[in-house]
Amino acid sequence: MESKENAAKLQLLIDDYVNNVKSVRNKKFDRSSVKKKVLEEELIEEKIKILENGIKKMEIDNFEDLKSNRED
Repeated sequence: MESKENAAKLQLLIDDYVNNVKSVRNKKFDRSSVKKKVLEEELIEEKIKILENGIKKMEIDNFEDLKSNRED
């Protein structure tokens, strides 16, 4: 259940990232707004990496638990 929630959070962050990229591309070139958007996108990318790493760790932990339960 927790991995589904994390996957949903990850999808929301990815959607937000894509929307930000589209927004930046569609705006007139304004250095200050572009710089702000880039910083926001970098923050979103970092959050995505954290969630992806968390999901990978949960998958590994679940696999290890499953593997150890099979060996018992």
